[in-house]
Order: sequence, then C-alpha cells, then structure tokens
Amino acid sequence: MVILASLQIVYGKYFTTLSTPPSIARSIPISLAKLSIKLLLYKKEFKQAISKCNNSLLPGPNKLTWYYLKAILKRDDCLVNVINIADSCINLGHWLNYFKCLLTVIIPKSNKIVYNQPKSFCPIVLLNTLGKLIEKVVVERLQFIITNNDFIHPSQLGGLKFKSTTDAGVVLTYIV
Repeated sequence: MVILASLQIVYGKYFTTLSTPPSIARSIPISLAKLSIKLLLYKKEFKQAISKCNNSLLPGPNKLTWYYLKAILKRDDCLVNVINIADSCINLGHWLNYFKCLLTVIIPKSNKIVYNQPKSFCPIVLLNTLGKLIEKVVVERLQFIITNNDFIHPSQLGGLKFKSTTDAGVVLTYIV
C-alpha cells in the first residue's frame, strides 16, 4: 500500500512537469483499485528469478552461493519462509540489516607499473545472496507495475526490460 501511494505521488509530480504528457496522464487520479495487484510475492517469481542466477558467482558475506541457495529453495517449506521474510520486509517498509551486509574485495589491475594509486585497483562489492534474490524479485514486480500502469514516460529507455541501446538509437535517428 505504501509503495502504491509513493508511485502515485511520483507519477503525479513527474507528469505534471512534462510539457506534453502522455494520454494516460489525463486519467489522474488513478484509483488504487486499478493498482491493487497483490503485493505478496509468489513462488513462481522466486523460482524464475533464481533460475537466472549464475552458479559460478562469488558469494557475499554470508558465504551462501547461488548453487546452494537454489538447492535450499527447491524445498517448498524453505521457499515459503523466504517469501514470508520478503513480504514482511515489503509490508513493514524495512530492509533488514542482514541484507545490507557486504564484503568488498579489492583486486589489483593487471599491467600496472605502480600500485600506490587507487586507480590501480578494482573494488568488487559482494552483497548478501538472499538479499540479492529478494531484490531481484521486487525489482521485477515493481517494473511490471510501473510499465503496466504507464507510470513511466514512453520515451524512457534506460533501466527497463526490453529496452536497449538500439531503441535509443532509433529514437535519436527518427524522432529527434
């Protein structure tokens, strides 16, 4: 409910600043009944998100690899517990500190003459694996809600599924 209210506020502020708002902007205010997509997360969403994860990626500070997390979440009771944790985080509007833990690994870049400057190193941040999974599912859901309810201007290309550099090139070539 909090997420939907926030989206309505952002939607209202965003489209009132546009000089030529899209046709959907004329339908403000949007009723929450239209957006009453169940915010509870589903097993299918988690299974799809975890299937896309690469087993060879390094684990975060909890030392839990994607391979083992996939094996654990094959059991329905474990998956239900993870979904309950995610739903609770969403409903309370609080992200647990456990998911905020990170591990930074500093890797020296190859072919550097001197290693006494920061640009000679590449820091890699490893986040909590379970937190990353929940974030993936929430991002998928938010993007679905945002795109299906026209909260994003049609010319927005960055950070969206099925939008690419090619789309931006077409817009620049033919529209601008």
